[in-house]
Amino acid sequence: MPHPITSFSSALTLRFVSDSGMNFDGFHATYAASTSACGGTFHMAEGILDSPGYPEVYPPNMECVWNIVSSPGNRLQLSFISFQLEDSQNCSRDFVEIREGNATGPLVGRYCGNFLPLNYSSVLGHILWIRFVSDGSGSGMGFQATFAKIFGNDNIVGTHGKIASPFWPANYPHNSNYKWTVSVNASQVIQGRILEMDIEATHNCYYDKLRIFDGLDIHSILIGTYCGTQPETFSSSRNSLTFQFSSDSSISGKGFLLEWFAVDVPAGPLPTIAAGACGGFLRTGEAPLFLFSPGWPSSYSNGADCTWLIQAPDSTVELNILYMDVESHPTCGYDSLVIRDGDNNLAQPLAVVCGREIPGPIRSTGEYMFIRFTSDFSITGAGFNASFHKSCGGYLHADRGIITSPKYPETYPPNLNCSWHVLVQSGLTIAVHFEQPFHIPNGDSSCRQGDYLVLKNGPDIYSPPLGPHGGNGRFCGSHPSSTLFTSDNQMFVQFISDNSNGGQGFKIRYEAKSLACGGNIYIHDADSTGYVTSPNYPGNYPQHADCIWIIAAPPGNAIRLQFEDQFNIEVTPNCSSSYLELRDGVDSNAPVLSKFCGISLPSSQLSSREVMYLRFRSDNSSTHVGFKAKYSIAQCGGTVTGQSGIIESNGYPYLPYPNNVFCQWHLQGLSGHYLTIHFEDFNLQNSSGCEKDFVEIWENHTSGNALGRYCGSAIPDDIDTSSNVASVRFVTDGSGIAPGFRLRFESSIGVCGGDLQGPTGTFSSPNYPNPNPHGRICEWRITVQEGRQISLTFNNLRLEAHPSCNAEHVTVFNGIRSNSPQLEKLCSSVNISNEIKSSGNTMRVVFFTDGSRPYGGFIASYTSSGDAVCGGSLTNNPEGNFTSPGYNRGSNYSGNLNCEWTLSNPNQGNSSIYIHFVDFSLESHQDCQFDALEFRV
Repeated sequence: MPHPITSFSSALTLRFVSDSGMNFDGFHATYAASTSACGGTFHMAEGILDSPGYPEVYPPNMECVWNIVSSPGNRLQLSFISFQLEDSQNCSRDFVEIREGNATGPLVGRYCGNFLPLNYSSVLGHILWIRFVSDGSGSGMGFQATFAKIFGNDNIVGTHGKIASPFWPANYPHNSNYKWTVSVNASQVIQGRILEMDIEATHNCYYDKLRIFDGLDIHSILIGTYCGTQPETFSSSRNSLTFQFSSDSSISGKGFLLEWFAVDVPAGPLPTIAAGACGGFLRTGEAPLFLFSPGWPSSYSNGADCTWLIQAPDSTVELNILYMDVESHPTCGYDSLVIRDGDNNLAQPLAVVCGREIPGPIRSTGEYMFIRFTSDFSITGAGFNASFHKSCGGYLHADRGIITSPKYPETYPPNLNCSWHVLVQSGLTIAVHFEQPFHIPNGDSSCRQGDYLVLKNGPDIYSPPLGPHGGNGRFCGSHPSSTLFTSDNQMFVQFISDNSNGGQGFKIRYEAKSLACGGNIYIHDADSTGYVTSPNYPGNYPQHADCIWIIAAPPGNAIRLQFEDQFNIEVTPNCSSSYLELRDGVDSNAPVLSKFCGISLPSSQLSSREVMYLRFRSDNSSTHVGFKAKYSIAQCGGTVTGQSGIIESNGYPYLPYPNNVFCQWHLQGLSGHYLTIHFEDFNLQNSSGCEKDFVEIWENHTSGNALGRYCGSAIPDDIDTSSNVASVRFVTDGSGIAPGFRLRFESSIGVCGGDLQGPTGTFSSPNYPNPNPHGRICEWRITVQEGRQISLTFNNLRLEAHPSCNAEHVTVFNGIRSNSPQLEKLCSSVNISNEIKSSGNTMRVVFFTDGSRPYGGFIASYTSSGDAVCGGSLTNNPEGNFTSPGYNRGSNYSGNLNCEWTLSNPNQGNSSIYIHFVDFSLESHQDCQFDALEFRV
């Protein structure tokens, strides 16, 4: 059941949409004007609060209470945009009072006058209680404030508390990545239990997960990873715990609710920092510092048990043992020096040493190193002498991190030899992003000597190079590489500098990626190229892969994707199950460029803007080699908009176009018009079937209908499109060049479609009753009086008679929005008595013809005499009910509905409307793509 909803103002719009699939009981909700003159309870992520009547003067004798509710353990932020109340001593007359929790909770402050209160973020509670009071003595403009939920909290203190996932107990959002850190007194540890949990359950909690770390951040020791529905208990070994919750972009759930408690433990001896002391806390500096066993250089004593904690802030620790004389044993079972990778005795061991043999440098993967020296009651020795400092390199065992050259972005020192070993979870790969500035001076473009950065696709220097095909894995100069991907879960990084002049160095950001695919790829300049491949390429991709790449270039550029080597994706009808999909934008809502499956190597693809979206999916059928594609910044192309526009080939008119060009332009003219494309000059290399150099014109995007391919020196005839959008593609091979071309497009004089707003009306296809001479796409949007239903009748409809309606058709939608349900798709002839009815007061009609077989088009009329099935204004009463159609008759709602209601508070002094759900049962979908109830201000 959804949370109750309180509007931000005196008006609210509701929309209920159903598709043609499954139908359920529907919903029943009540609405009411706020019981006070203002106020309410808000559960949404962000919103606005206004004093009554704002920005007009607020009325006297008002009392309004707002409750802003988040989930436990999270914070709320309140920011006043304007503030003008009657001033008084101690704010005894008109005031705003803020408390955490409720009316008796901790007081944040009481405010009046004209001074804007400071922004406030909640400290303890996840509820803010806000009260506005005015008396009858004076007035003012009032106030406006914004609120926002802040998920996660790095500073939770106290003796007990609760933490919940965002929006608990409603479903958590996709792509979450939040953390909470709890700290208690130094003499305490933390214990707790997960009270409720509903997190997507997968093997090893692969997708959505709650992780708990024993320390102040996610680089501390991992206590456990949790998903599914089974409650668990947990405890720390120190006085802090970090909780991290992450989710992917698919299945969601309610999330988690946990509670924690501070528990006293016996106090130990305070650490000391005295030289030669038995234990203590130490921090690295720029110069090496020294650490000695107790009593050095005399023998250490029997029964020693000493611990040191070394911290390298924002870096890692390197320990070098200079001298070693500790009782020897094959497993160091008597006396030993144990070095651990973390801040406590439970951390992963880096080394266990004894005897006289000196190990090499020992490096932590995080900023802490824990050292423990113990001896038994038999033989002793001189002990050990060691130095420690900030590490240049180390072992990085986190799923994301940053590696920089020393002192970055200042000049790095000479004679460096730094090595990093990056290890992420098994089954994942590593994405490497280069950041600016990148400056490693080197006169050798191949970086074989001098200063350079090395990336290896594996655990050590002997692994294959990482980077462009045929490269040596070395990087230098001032042009950073585009994003790189390893083929496994390990990467080796080495940075070398000689004794000559240095530069600013480098900064790379790495992150673990699932299924060896997907991620964000940044192309910095025209020299940056790289590859995306299906998982395991050139081996077969796995079943059930779902990989998304976002390729981005600097603004004003387009992206070219060129397929190489092999291409083989399981064939399904319309590439519906296994496919590679390209979209011209940043997300899954962007226009589709292409969708591929089968074995044919696709042609080059070009975006119209600086970002391209790729998605590769495979189902449970047979797997194949997949694909390999090279990405780069396109040399030409883009989007041309306006009533008219001009496109020219590269170099025109002064130079012939170059070889191996791939350019794509998107043309967008005036809405409701079609385009006429006229070639003013044309001279390309001629070839049979225009297989070498050519210009192609397409309807809409290149996934639409091809209008022609042209080459040679004959100027093509004018081309008319069916809508205001077209694409031009220019391709050359390497066999010859020519002067090139220049074309102009113009929007048509005639227009079709438009907005119809009368109670009745008539409209027809272009040129009716005569045939339309070329392709057209026309859209009419009909809006009648609220509460009325539209009845559409085709008085005459003469279109191509074909079952698929591919060449000509009319489509009718139940509403004017882009996602309104489809009511009918018509071609051939329709009986004039057949009416098509909307459920509400809006309808959209789209006519399409490709011009190949014009039959005369149609004429249609509409009326609005009937009552709407649903929707309308609910303003007559201060309270009432609204339901999905059919609910009161005990039946399911029907398909393809589009219902819109408007609610308003009849008392204009009131500022909100309260919605409470009595019953709710709609077809379920993760993103509510099937049936949905929407609320808009």
